[in-house]
Amino acid sequence: MKLKKIVAIIFIFVLCINTVFASTLEDKLGDYQIHSYDDPISYVSYNQIRQKSYTYFYFNEEGEEESVYCLNIGLPGAEAFEEGYIVTADEAIRDKTLASVISYAYPYQSLEELGLKTVDEARFASQFAIWSCLNRFNLDLLTPNEPQYQRVIDAIKNIYYNGMSHPYERKVPVQIYETKDNMSIDELDPNYYSKTYSIASNTNLRSLKAKTNISNVLIVNENNEPVTELAGLKTFKILIPVSTVDQDKVVDLTFEAILKENAALFAASKIAGMQSVAITFAPLDIDTLNLSLFVKKLDMKLEIYKVDQNFPDVKIAGAKFKITNITENKELGIFETNEEGKIVLDYVQDLNVVTGSKLRIEEIEVPAPYAIDPENSVQEIEITIGNDYPVVFQNDYIKGKVKIEKVSGFDGKALAGTEFEILDEKGEVVETLVTNDKGIALSGDLKYGKYQLREVKTDSQHKLLEEAIFFEIKQDKEEILIHVTNEYIEVPERLPSTGY
Repeated sequence: MKLKKIVAIIFIFVLCINTVFASTLEDKLGDYQIHSYDDPISYVSYNQIRQKSYTYFYFNEEGEEESVYCLNIGLPGAEAFEEGYIVTADEAIRDKTLASVISYAYPYQSLEELGLKTVDEARFASQFAIWSCLNRFNLDLLTPNEPQYQRVIDAIKNIYYNGMSHPYERKVPVQIYETKDNMSIDELDPNYYSKTYSIASNTNLRSLKAKTNISNVLIVNENNEPVTELAGLKTFKILIPVSTVDQDKVVDLTFEAILKENAALFAASKIAGMQSVAITFAPLDIDTLNLSLFVKKLDMKLEIYKVDQNFPDVKIAGAKFKITNITENKELGIFETNEEGKIVLDYVQDLNVVTGSKLRIEEIEVPAPYAIDPENSVQEIEITIGNDYPVVFQNDYIKGKVKIEKVSGFDGKALAGTEFEILDEKGEVVETLVTNDKGIALSGDLKYGKYQLREVKTDSQHKLLEEAIFFEIKQDKEEILIHVTNEYIEVPERLPSTGY
């Protein structure tokens, strides 16, 4: 197309992301010089009649073309004058349906969104959709002038039907609402804290994106799929890895909303009998929304309790446990119970585990007088972040036995029936033993500690031991052997009685 002779000053326009444009349609009321290209464009036929449309535009302050759309079919427009003509924009378009159709037209929808190849195609499709709104054309009567222009018909229908079915609102609010008060463990992925928000907007919202320099903060849809564009979503979620939250914190996010300048202004010619037009605007306004969310660190405890097997209220300090991440085949450390007999770990912060991690907790050392039970020294748990895991290990005392072998000091033969008492450190009798016919006596279980063995009864031919025998139980299941030899008492031989 040939452009009529037009002189325009081109300005350089720099758009800063954080700038908030506060302009309104009222700020843009006034006179506009409307231009057109010499030749009309045509892509489709309506009811077998080829449709032609002139391309109208004006120059904005930056010297760039902005689209203008004809509102009166059959009346002459800018094509009638060498330098175009002046129109006066004195109000926003009042027809909400028309305003809505325009909001779905070019430039408020991009070429890609409209499925078109060129700006000419986009302006033609937009113009025809506007005519269809004003004149209620039957779009089923459209046919492409060439097969590839079926995309223009599709765009016309897209603009028209979207505009007709979505009520227009002139205001341009974008609001983000909390759907719950606090962040919590995400239901789909417990390795994250999450919070869900809903978006309230209207057809003026073109784009909504989060702007944040905070690492590890994810913006996702309801299926936890990362998203960069929020416009068109009813809800979105913010995910923060649990492993990055070691205390309560506040996270600040900024959202950039790109808004359509939305709906065009109505502009009438100062010359009688000329086109009234719709004035559109670009670039699109940018607004920012700030969002602060509070992240309360939840307790995620692995608590290991060490208690007396017989007296659970008695806690055991100084017991050591080795924790291994079986899933990763990685030892996570050795930990010791405190004075309260417990180990308290934040399994995310202290052990760096994630949901699904399987942990092996093994008791490897316990202070006397307790013993490790080999059959109950290991427990395994599978972590689901957000739960607490109390694990209890019980220990019994170290226990051992004493075995007595009693023989005669005369001939070394076993002495049966000898009686012994076992006394504890307090001097109290804890057990009485009697040797069998093999001279052996075996005690029951004796707890860790020091003892003494006293012989309290033997036969008349052997001397009773005068001193106690001391021994000590130090290791679990040990058997201490004590060999006792009694001194033989010689009895003088008696002469037989004669009777005199």
